[in-house]
Amino acid sequence: METGRRIKTTYGKNLFAGAKGNKAILDGSPATAYVFTGTTGSLEISTPKPVTINRIMLQEAISTHSERVEQHAVDAWIDGSWKEIAHAANIGYKRILRFPDVTASRFRVRILAARMAPAISHVSAHFYKSRPPQLQILRSADGMVRIEPLQPEFNWKPHGEDATKNLSAPYDIYYTTTSGTPDVKYNGPFRLASGEVKAMAVSGPDKGEVTQQAIGIAKQNWKLIAASSERNNRTASAAFDANAKTFWQSSDSGPHSITIDLGASHALKGFSYTPQTVNAEGMMAKGKLLFSTDGQQWQPAGAFEFGNLINDPVTRYQYFQQPVNARYVKIEATDAAAGSKSITIAEIDFFE
Repeated sequence: METGRRIKTTYGKNLFAGAKGNKAILDGSPATAYVFTGTTGSLEISTPKPVTINRIMLQEAISTHSERVEQHAVDAWIDGSWKEIAHAANIGYKRILRFPDVTASRFRVRILAARMAPAISHVSAHFYKSRPPQLQILRSADGMVRIEPLQPEFNWKPHGEDATKNLSAPYDIYYTTTSGTPDVKYNGPFRLASGEVKAMAVSGPDKGEVTQQAIGIAKQNWKLIAASSERNNRTASAAFDANAKTFWQSSDSGPHSITIDLGASHALKGFSYTPQTVNAEGMMAKGKLLFSTDGQQWQPAGAFEFGNLINDPVTRYQYFQQPVNARYVKIEATDAAAGSKSITIAEIDFFE
């Protein structure tokens, strides 16, 4: 219902209604289209008075001329000159370009490349009241924390577009490393040895959701001591490289384990496991964690079990009954989700 309301509110009103331009692209009829004389060109649209928009909908006449556009852009006449406000690759049956709010009375659609002379059947403009973006809190191996808009797995990057920039109005980010409300303005990465960060995006009077992230021990001094095996060039060091897009993958033959030197002794309260999301293979469902102060004598910190990993491959947390003093840690996996024979780890983090 909420999605339906947002679609109706945004696209139920065409802000190019009553605009001047080629009638075939403004009449709302899929049966009419403007056919270019070559593979490049432009169409200009002017409104009776300035309008504020952040969406442009384009359609090609697929049924009569097929899909032909390969590159296109949209401009607005701002301060006496044309300024590009969006660009993308193909149009096809329907392409919705999204961009920060623009107020103007003249707009231009440019076809930059096409396979054959394209036919554009529809151009309309719309406005969506942007919300502050969701945030993600990331920490590099050397302990620098950065806060940025969440980049979903599916976005427009293959076409050179920035999804978050396109969808968001101007905003500021506030954060805190205490238990209070985010109130420190974020101006760039900052160093945090360990702890917890809460952050929130603010756009005018609108406040976004508070994002909260536990920050583990910095990984710059970690060293790989041993790994049971490696496969497909997915090395064991990828399990703690502060990059969740890379991961360690073991061979199919067990038992599976990885041993890490944390570089110094820490009073560990728990750890987290981030599964890889490339596929469903090797998600670590069960295992045990051992710790040591010298790398020779090992003691158990406890067993762990993570459920529903394939359907919900998000970071999982396991806290110990009592803090353990350790410099060396060993993870021994005893079972993988869906009966997989190998083990994969995108990131391991330890918390004080």
